[in-house]
Amino acid sequence: MYTRDYFKRKRIKLGTKGNFKDGMVSEMLLQYLRDSGIDWVVLTPNNAKGEVRDMILDFCDEHGIEIYMDEPWLLEDFSRDADYKHHPCYTGTYCVDEPGTEDMPALAEVQNRYLKETGRMPFANLLPMYANAAQLKYGADVASIEYYDPDPDLYEKYCRTWMELTECDFVSVDIYPFHTNETYDQYIENLNIFSRVARECGKEINLYLQACGWRPDMRHPSLADLRFQIYSGLSFGFSSFVYWCYTPGGFGCMPYHIVHQDGTPSAEYYYVKESISEVKRLNDVYLKYKNLGAFNVNCTDRTSYLRMTKPLSFPTVVDVKSDEPLLIGCFEAHEGNGKAFTVVNMNDPMTFKKANAKFVLDKAYKVTAWYNGYPTELSAEDGYYTVNLDSGEGVFITLE
Repeated sequence: MYTRDYFKRKRIKLGTKGNFKDGMVSEMLLQYLRDSGIDWVVLTPNNAKGEVRDMILDFCDEHGIEIYMDEPWLLEDFSRDADYKHHPCYTGTYCVDEPGTEDMPALAEVQNRYLKETGRMPFANLLPMYANAAQLKYGADVASIEYYDPDPDLYEKYCRTWMELTECDFVSVDIYPFHTNETYDQYIENLNIFSRVARECGKEINLYLQACGWRPDMRHPSLADLRFQIYSGLSFGFSSFVYWCYTPGGFGCMPYHIVHQDGTPSAEYYYVKESISEVKRLNDVYLKYKNLGAFNVNCTDRTSYLRMTKPLSFPTVVDVKSDEPLLIGCFEAHEGNGKAFTVVNMNDPMTFKKANAKFVLDKAYKVTAWYNGYPTELSAEDGYYTVNLDSGEGVFITLE
């Protein structure tokens, strides 16, 4: 049996949200969940009740999978916490999805009391930047989530309002970038604004990943699409991810999902599993560094999703040469003088284009590139180090 400390350990968290209905939960479904490498689940218990709910929690206790209950009424009646607290895997609750600023003060007050009285983390998932002004004030339910013209200043105020009110150190956002024939043109700016506010407020941040296509106009993500999202998030300091959505039956997730109704894997399941293995290999080295921000290279009208305001100046990287669009995430070591940065191929993954990048550093270092989570020491040629990236690929580079 794993202890509560194990479930709360520091790591890059790799999770999913599951609407586990009584009729579909089986030992096979849970074994596939375990084998995927997923290490935390947002669990909707009103669908999985009684023995089925206990079966899921017992399984997660045994196999080290952390649980956040998607049960907002826990905040209305703290005594309901007793239903789950004997399970060490239960560490928090998913208290609200996409609130507006109008409700944030009252919600934060209750959430902060819940945190103090139960010791469990109640986290909120905020709106993406393509929400309109009415949704940012009153919540997602006032209109359909569409790609509205963004107001970056209003969105920054929205994020800051919540992060300054909540005492929880874990905040989430969902941004689903891939339509059938295009990528959301404010994707990187959305990550940029959200992460910048989070750094200033001292929050750890979670990003929902588009791991399935749930409408005819949303594309079914490839492995390259998943890597594109993950490395973009890592470049801005996201240390937690949720693959949306694991099981059928959830809002907006019919008929596509990571596993089928009978619990067997879809094609997306294997992409999720492979990407999780890659990120887990990066875990130990990535957590030695703190994110400072990011900057872009070769952003054009063709790659409008790469646009960003207030790009970071990072003197460690003196020059970058490439014909392709890149995202560079910048880091410094928590201890000592080490530096690190990501380089991400920002061609739209559906173009299958590779990227080559050369860079010059401000002084001599031992340079290690973590391709697919495996270390490779780089050597300079005529002062330039070179990385080659497949479609959607990123690399984490450490400087010692």
